[in-house]
Amino acid sequence: MNCSVRTQAGYEACARAAIPRLRGPTVRTGGVLHQVRGFSPDVHAPYVAFIDSPEGIAMTTAEAASAAQPVRAALAGIQHVGLTVTDVEASAAWYQRVLGLRRQFDEPHHRSDKGGYSIVLGTDDMAFNVGLDHHPGNGGEGFDPVRTGLDHLCLQVASLDQLHAWTARLDAEGVAHSGVYPMEGMPISLLTFRDPDGIQLELIAFHS
Repeated sequence: MNCSVRTQAGYEACARAAIPRLRGPTVRTGGVLHQVRGFSPDVHAPYVAFIDSPEGIAMTTAEAASAAQPVRAALAGIQHVGLTVTDVEASAAWYQRVLGLRRQFDEPHHRSDKGGYSIVLGTDDMAFNVGLDHHPGNGGEGFDPVRTGLDHLCLQVASLDQLHAWTARLDAEGVAHSGVYPMEGMPISLLTFRDPDGIQLELIAFHS
């Protein structure tokens, strides 16, 4: 079989035809690696295809292929931020109402016997999440950005028009804010406000 095609659909068709001949993970020396998305009915694992020669196609699981190459430590993004609050239910209601986040789940603090727990809020796709943390030992003191730890939390919006739309939303919710203002010398504008514990939140938009 010759998998000399140069389209994703062609590779997938070639890979499907080769699947019945799969006999465990193999990597041909000198083969040119092409990623093919799909699942082998034999091993139920994502496979990759190695186009090697006109005689055929050798295949291996993605796990075996990645093991043959060094993995570089890298960050993919911010998944969530955890904020300690004085009244976790009140803060959860505020973040849902003002920022439009959805309550996803509650969970106890892992590897802790202090009795604390988190209410996790997030976007619908859970691409961004906020954990509101209740610590029984919290003394009820307000937020202070001067202390070691969090200074503020900044979230990005898609456009300057959306940033202005947020001022209207905050006004409707009775939340005091800075109004939209440009950052001197930078192609961005900001909108700042505070949550019920005084934690400063910022929304940022890049100028088009």
